[in-house]
Order: sequence, then C-alpha cells, then structure tokens
Amino acid sequence: MQGRLTGQIIGINSDDTSVTLHLAGHTDNGQRGVTWIHAVKFTGSRRPSMALQVGQQVEVECMAIHHVFTVRGQQASRVEVLGKSVRVIRGQTEQRGQVLCLKNAVNQFTFSGHLVDAPVIKTTHPVTEARVGVRDRTQHVHYFKCEAWRELGARLGQTRRGGELIFTCILRRDKAGERAFDVMEVQALQSVQPQPLANAAD
Repeated sequence: MQGRLTGQIIGINSDDTSVTLHLAGHTDNGQRGVTWIHAVKFTGSRRPSMALQVGQQVEVECMAIHHVFTVRGQQASRVEVLGKSVRVIRGQTEQRGQVLCLKNAVNQFTFSGHLVDAPVIKTTHPVTEARVGVRDRTQHVHYFKCEAWRELGARLGQTRRGGELIFTCILRRDKAGERAFDVMEVQALQSVQPQPLANAAD
C-alpha cells in the first residue's frame, strides 16, 4: 500500500538498524479534518542519510503494512508505516491539543484491494465499514479496516464480498476507551475489473 505523508517531527528514535520518525499533522477530509500522529520506520538502506531534528517538517514516501503481534498472550494488530524516502520541507504549523502539527498535511494511501467480508452499513451514522485484503509481492495478504462516509459509504455498501476496488484513504488512529485501532478513512473509490490483485503493499 503506497503512501505519502507530510508532517511535523515531534520525536526521533534510532538504533543500529533503524530510524523511526514520529510525525504529527492535520489533514483536510472535507469535514472537520483529521489530526494524526504516525510513526514511520526506516530500515536498512532506506535509513535517512541526512541529520533530522525534532521541529522540522518533512515529506515521506512510505508504505503501509498489516503488522500482527502478541500482547499479554493475545494476538493484536496495527498498521505499520515503513519509510522509503524523506526530504525536509517548510510548512505552517498549528497547535492541536498538546501537539504541534503541520497544517494542511498530506496523509494519503492508495491501494487496490478486495472486500474480505460484506460491508457493514451503520444505521445510526451515514458510514459504511469494510475489511479489505491487499496482496503484496510475496502473495501475503494485509488486512485494513476501511470506513467510508455519506455518498462514498453508499457506494461501498453496494459492493459485494470479494469485490475489488481502488481506494484512496487517510490513515487515522481511533481510540475507544483503552483500546486503539487504525482506520483507513476513504476519500475516493474506483471499481476495477476482476483480475489478480496489484502489488499495492510492497
């Protein structure tokens, strides 16, 4: 799943094998906007060659994968963002709660995926939820929770299980009590003809 983020660096972690940038931004979604913080991990030859600092704004080319792990003996998962390249940019910042974010930040992921289950249409809100599978080059399937509102939700709700679509999404992280989960908020949808899944997660 290919993506691009622009954000304010609010933290940097590094070791002998990797560098992780913690980015914060506020992205327009046509409504109130989405405020987000994402960790982007660079490994191997993709580690940034330049010296980066907290407080800089950067643009990152990246990809998203479905990462499964174990917590207290139970299986859990989240979306992990892997960096491919990074460059320093200049942008306006704004305070959102306790976090200084990049204003009008880019947060966009595009992928071709099939619906694992039939979409769920929420009757209390004009939103449709779907679980989407995306194959990588090794044919491993990555699973993402997608959420579409209003007209896009109606279109997604008409798609049957197994249907393949091209999604353009904003990655956000929601909380429900102590539980946190990643959601792909759909910004655009396009139907495709039945064919082998594109290598969208590599």
